[in-house]
Amino acid sequence: MVRPLLEALGKAYSDSKLVPPNKMLSPAGKGFPLYPLSTESFMGYEPTDLKGKFRVLAVDGGSISLFDTPYWGLGLVKYKARLIEFNSRTKRATTVEQDTKDRFVLYTNDEKTVEGDVVPRKFWEKGNYLKREETRFMRDTIKRGWADDDTLVLVDGSLAMGSFYEKEILKLHKNTIGVSKRSGFTINRASASGYLAMRAREFQKDAKPWYCYPLVAHYPMDEPIAEIMFASFAPNGYAFRVDFPFEVSALNMREQHSYLKEQLCKIGLFSNDPKYAGYPYPLGAVHSDSVMRPIDKDRARKFVEEHVLAADLDEGTRELIIKDIENEYWYDKFRRRAH
Repeated sequence: MVRPLLEALGKAYSDSKLVPPNKMLSPAGKGFPLYPLSTESFMGYEPTDLKGKFRVLAVDGGSISLFDTPYWGLGLVKYKARLIEFNSRTKRATTVEQDTKDRFVLYTNDEKTVEGDVVPRKFWEKGNYLKREETRFMRDTIKRGWADDDTLVLVDGSLAMGSFYEKEILKLHKNTIGVSKRSGFTINRASASGYLAMRAREFQKDAKPWYCYPLVAHYPMDEPIAEIMFASFAPNGYAFRVDFPFEVSALNMREQHSYLKEQLCKIGLFSNDPKYAGYPYPLGAVHSDSVMRPIDKDRARKFVEEHVLAADLDEGTRELIIKDIENEYWYDKFRRRAH
């Protein structure tokens, strides 16, 4: 049953080789015209060339739905920030500051103005609440003086698509870079990361960390706020999408590459931890800190139930809420047994 599907996929790949790789497609189908790819497109760098001490601030957030009933839902979000210092002489990374913030959010079917922690269901489901609060958390962290001008701020995800929150993130600190584990971009019907990693190998550029820049010749948005490139952080490593402030492109080419190599060296020195398989340790650490696990859901649910019973509600309202919670538990139990 699978073989005909794989054969059809193989034909699509073979046919795509006949098309020049002059465009990269976003998950939404937007076309990003590319510069011609050649051996000069791939630049190598050596992280150990960077000497001295430097600091990296990483921020990430996680969310989970605790109860999701037909009319209302209750979610929990958690954010984590770590300021990590790397000493190139001792090859040691030390967390010098860290902070955690969590909060509950109520979402309902009422399509009313977003207000505080009570929001429309769509605002929660599309991830807008998580992004809004993560941006605010990052802003507050930077305002506390955690990141001076030389500190590299790392964000898990893209920056270049120009949403309100991405623009706000880039306003917070001039030296902010987004790293995406999966970009969704394709070149010649293959993932952009896989395609560019293959080309780097063809050009014999993957024996050490590399980056492909300049890559995008023209952006489909009117005012791009970030540049997109792809880079590996270790020899023969996975290719990540990397977004950095568009203002860098105003520098001359030598200054652009100097900036990129310095920042990538910082990331590369953090990318040797086998636990995260080439993904930079600061982002891996805050992801592990903020990811929601089943035990977090169970504890939060019990906490909410206790507060429902203690809340100043009339008996009819309390009974309706408790019944919705009981129905949610029943559905969870049914779903687990069905697996």
